[in-house]
Amino acid sequence: MKFTIEYHTRWGENLVLRSAGKSWPMSYVPDGKWSVELPAEEFFDGEAEREYFYEVVCDGLSTRHEWRLHSLKAAEKREEIHDSWSDSPGWKGAGTAIPVFALRSEDDFGVGEFLDLKKMVDWAVLTGQTFLQLLPVNDTTMFGTIDDSYPY
Repeated sequence: MKFTIEYHTRWGENLVLRSAGKSWPMSYVPDGKWSVELPAEEFFDGEAEREYFYEVVCDGLSTRHEWRLHSLKAAEKREEIHDSWSDSPGWKGAGTAIPVFALRSEDDFGVGEFLDLKKMVDWAVLTGQTFLQLLPVNDTTMFGTIDDSYPY
């Protein structure tokens, strides 16, 4: 069986095929492809189906691996397997953007105070948010009159 995958490594990185606690180093072939040939008996080791994945190794340490597993059945008797790298999805987070003047509680003077930040952070944690953005506190004084009372 011949496993082939296209993956562009950095200097010093190598690919290995991993399955059921075993690993097989892969060889680089032109055009950013990596390949390894091994007997089907060795890969399946008596099992009817085997899950496997590819891993990037640098100086003997794992630096990246695929997010999900590939699956192969022995009954398919495939001679060549061409895979594509299955990268992990990018990080996503949820949060709140709020101007300081909107932070109002019963413990302040009703104008939005920095001491209310603790309550805002506690609420964000309670609701599973991962970031909090405070909109800037800017001096918006232009005329020195009541028209300047709205800070933004």
